[in-house]
Amino acid sequence: DVYIATAAMEIPGSFQDKFEWLQEHFPFLDVNHYIYCGNKKVVRSDYLIDDNVKQLHQFRGTGILYTAHFNHKIEAPFTRIDSWTDAHGHFIDNRQHRIEETRERRVKAYEKSLAALK
Repeated sequence: DVYIATAAMEIPGSFQDKFEWLQEHFPFLDVNHYIYCGNKKVVRSDYLIDDNVKQLHQFRGTGILYTAHFNHKIEAPFTRIDSWTDAHGHFIDNRQHRIEETRERRVKAYEKSLAALK
């Protein structure tokens, strides 16, 4: 499933603009798949594509840095994509690898939680 998490709370007046932008660029997504938040560390998903390195560092899944004018020179320990076409390639063209990567990460997280219970 695809959800859009946007840090609209940083600039509360941007809510309507972001909503309209999402409607224009992702008309195929249900509006109930939009998540408006401040800190995306509360999002529990396998992947987060973001242009904000701070959000990616706080995220618990696999972060993917979307290149923007303000981050193009930043070195970060994340896979970088430059377009939504790149995102498509990352997930669709490499689908089997993404499935294995996700399975491995989930098993490690499960084992870590079990160890914490002991």
